[in-house]
Amino acid sequence: MIWLIAKKEFHDNWISHKITIAFVLCIVLLMVSLLLALKDYSERLSSYSLSRSEDALFLDRIATYTIVDKEGIATQGGSNIGDMIDTIGIYRRSVELSVLARGLDDRMNRPIRFLDIRKLGPQAEISVGNKQERNKLLALFPPVDFLFITKVMVSLLTILFAFSAIAGERETGTLKLMLSNSVSRGQLLLGKFLGGYASLAAPFLVAVLIAVLLAAFSPSVALGSAGWLRIALMILVSLVYIAVFFFIGIAVSALTRRSATAVLLLLAIWIVLALVVPNVGWLVAKQIVVVPSEQQIDTEKFKTARQIEDETEKKHPSGSYMPGYGQYHVEAQSEINQALKAIEERYEVLRQKRLSLSRLLTRFSPVSSYVYSIVGLAQTGIEDEVKYHSFMKQSQIRIADEVERVFSTAFSSEFRQNPPPREDPHAYHAWRVKGDEAMYDSFRKMYIPVLSLTFEKLSLSETLSAIRLDLLLLLVWIGLTFVSATLAVMNCKVR
Repeated sequence: MIWLIAKKEFHDNWISHKITIAFVLCIVLLMVSLLLALKDYSERLSSYSLSRSEDALFLDRIATYTIVDKEGIATQGGSNIGDMIDTIGIYRRSVELSVLARGLDDRMNRPIRFLDIRKLGPQAEISVGNKQERNKLLALFPPVDFLFITKVMVSLLTILFAFSAIAGERETGTLKLMLSNSVSRGQLLLGKFLGGYASLAAPFLVAVLIAVLLAAFSPSVALGSAGWLRIALMILVSLVYIAVFFFIGIAVSALTRRSATAVLLLLAIWIVLALVVPNVGWLVAKQIVVVPSEQQIDTEKFKTARQIEDETEKKHPSGSYMPGYGQYHVEAQSEINQALKAIEERYEVLRQKRLSLSRLLTRFSPVSSYVYSIVGLAQTGIEDEVKYHSFMKQSQIRIADEVERVFSTAFSSEFRQNPPPREDPHAYHAWRVKGDEAMYDSFRKMYIPVLSLTFEKLSLSETLSAIRLDLLLLLVWIGLTFVSATLAVMNCKVR
């Protein structure tokens, strides 16, 4: 009897063109979005390769280092070393599965650069700019990828398939007829679910498989065995997500007398779960855990650095001066680095508290758990960014130490003692050029290994460990919605 009800439900959806509409929407949306994503991904790869090659060439184009004294008088020479360290960065290659779930991939393409040494000394910092990202409209219009289509469009289609599952039968009088025969309410629930779910899952799976094969044949995407397994898990999680909304639809359909009422109530529930809970959760977390803006933190860092420099200046006057920064003391840099590190660590703790709280609050919606699971499987999730950020921090510290060493050498007695008199311009210029060449050569040797740094991604086991809570919550949502649908069908009125 269950299969007869399921076949009837599937047939009703077919003759009402719901299946055709679902297939057309899924295939068109997925194909168009994937084609655009593949084109964008290819451009990002080209930009990535170009950025790395440009930086390698840039090291060879810089000839000298220009020192500006306290009076603003520059030595003869070419480019400023500050321009070089502000230009060269460490880049991360975009992951292949970002074509399906863009997630935080753009945030993980920010290179390590250096703050302008004239503002805060030679402190390594992670740049907020992104030399690899060219499409500024993405900030205004989020990419319509597989994640977005499933999260929004397919869940709305689920409402289209489920809103009349019970209410429609009640309106036409067939519900009373079915239950008057040897059909239990449990069989009715399972039959309606299987028939309706198959009506939507079938066109969705066909569209997804076509889109995935299109991505696999793209020359810019190289999917290994781990990549295919991740895609399979993404599809499986998506099917679970669709089932959650389908059970919600059946429950509401059983509790309402008319299909029109059911569809309006389902739309309200969808808005709460898909839009209100995720956004309100983040806003509430921001109000509870207050973190200063980046500008405020940078200002605090600058004031701290200047305070240490000024205190050192009172004890040991320095002849080194940077416009926009002030007196520079080599011996104070270690203390400055420790102070700035303490400031950053203090605010990083607050950021992590706010993030943890916001994720906890947003998980009251199955939509959030689904998003966290999919971006995790696509290697564009929060845990991936944490690992990326950890690598960046380690590289930042290592490079900052190297920069401090280079600057310490540059301002040491080796380059400062026994200068020839300025009355002899040829000898003085030769002395400065020799120091400039040594400075440049030190920076060049430091940056050559920097350009070859690579990023390690989370393995599949690490990903599953990171998203296990969200996968478990989706299963909990399946259980809760199934129980709700069962109770609603068991207690629904026949007429």
